[in-house]
Amino acid sequence: MNSKIIILQDFSEYKEENKNCIVYTFSADEFLLSDAQKIMQKAYVKEEKAVLFILHYKHYSVIAQNYMLKLLEEPPFNVFFHILVSSKNLLLPTIKSRLITTLISKKRNDYQININLKKLSLCQIAEFDVSKEDLLDFISALFKECIKQKIHLSEKMLDEFYTAYELALLNSNPKAIICSLLLGIMYERS
Repeated sequence: MNSKIIILQDFSEYKEENKNCIVYTFSADEFLLSDAQKIMQKAYVKEEKAVLFILHYKHYSVIAQNYMLKLLEEPPFNVFFHILVSSKNLLLPTIKSRLITTLISKKRNDYQININLKKLSLCQIAEFDVSKEDLLDFISALFKECIKQKIHLSEKMLDEFYTAYELALLNSNPKAIICSLLLGIMYERS
């Protein structure tokens, strides 16, 4: 068993089935200093079995992460951590550099978009609406559609797709992301 960062969108997908260890789960909206202190206290209690701490928070405060840094870097014998996040960007670079990252992706049906990108107009862009739940799938489908319709994407536009994907993981406004991508595609094709 290893300590690791686990990236997933649906936290119900995470299942740790290790019966040979003691599991402590910490979950809430915000990972605060008080949470980090509780974990630190439990981590240094000697147990007969291995101990797994599962941390599942929507946001991780910088102060609490810094407090946990030494523990994550040099945990006591047989103590492991699974940090569940929707985006690796929620964690400090110092934490990310010390733990293995695993991505658990949900199997989804292929999201289809029916749009002629070569004849895309500003009116069509303004009318586009995608829910937050479908935004990641839409971004992937839009990228595939660009390839299918042979729209050349510059390095800058590829960066825009990456940024859009990261923003979608951070729960940003879908309309702003979609408009930015579609306007960029309009610019690229001209």
